[in-house]
Amino acid sequence: MRNHSHPFKNVGYQLDVYFNKKFIGSIPLEKPDRDIMGYYGRADTILPNNVQIKKHFLRAGTIVQTECIPLCGRIISNDQLDKEQIIAQSFAGLISDKLIE
Repeated sequence: MRNHSHPFKNVGYQLDVYFNKKFIGSIPLEKPDRDIMGYYGRADTILPNNVQIKKHFLRAGTIVQTECIPLCGRIISNDQLDKEQIIAQSFAGLISDKLIE
């Protein structure tokens, strides 16, 4: 998923950190650190120094996987009708995805 326009206000970004394929925690960001967001933007990173995320302590030189996720807030629209249409379209997409599975 590339960084593209969508009907939601962008609040910020978060960098999710995975170690041994397990979610360790997330780090808030103001600007994205990569062009491709989400799962397809995952990258292996070697930690340059010791890092503590929540209760996990990772030593320098540890290889972790990182993933940048956009945080979306309010719907950007001109009036209430636009908001209702955007919500209906997003739910219709979710329902059709479930039917395909």
